[in-house]
Amino acid sequence: MVTTIQEMQPELDRDLSAPTVAKTMAVIEAVGTEVGGLTQAEVVQQTGCSANLVFRVLSTLATVNLKLFTENTKAICAALLDDLQRIRQRGYAEGWGEGIEGIRCVAAPILDARQRPAGALTVMSPSKRMPHKRYPEVGDWGIHAAERVHKELLS
Repeated sequence: MVTTIQEMQPELDRDLSAPTVAKTMAVIEAVGTEVGGLTQAEVVQQTGCSANLVFRVLSTLATVNLKLFTENTKAICAALLDDLQRIRQRGYAEGWGEGIEGIRCVAAPILDARQRPAGALTVMSPSKRMPHKRYPEVGDWGIHAAERVHKELLS
C-alpha cells in the first residue's frame, strides 16, 4: 500500500497542539540533517523533544512509502528529508518536474512572525524556458517578494 505525504500528515498531526507540531517538525528536520546517522536518543537530545514523540515520528517516517508522480519524484524518505534541509539552507525550493513532467518551478516561503511557513510564492515554467542556471536568480526574486508580502500583510 502506498502512503502519500498528505495521508501521513493526519498521523503526525492527530490531536497534537501547535507546539507539538512544531516539535514534530524539529524531529523531522534533525533526522534530515543526518539520515541514518542519529540514534533515537541523539534526536531526543538534539531537539529537546520527548522520547515518545521522537519514536512516533521516526516510526511514521519508517513506514511511509512516498508516491511517484514522475521519474524525478523524490520517493525515498531519506532523499526527501535531505532535500528539505537544502531548501531550508538555500531559502527556496527547486522543482525539477517532480509533480508534473516537463515543468520546473522555484518557490519561496512566506514566513509568519514565528518564522514558520504561512504560504509560498511559486514561479512555474516549461522546462525548456527555465534553465537550471536561472534558479538562483529566480529564487532570490522569490525570497525578496515573500519578504515583502510578509512585511505588508503579516507584520
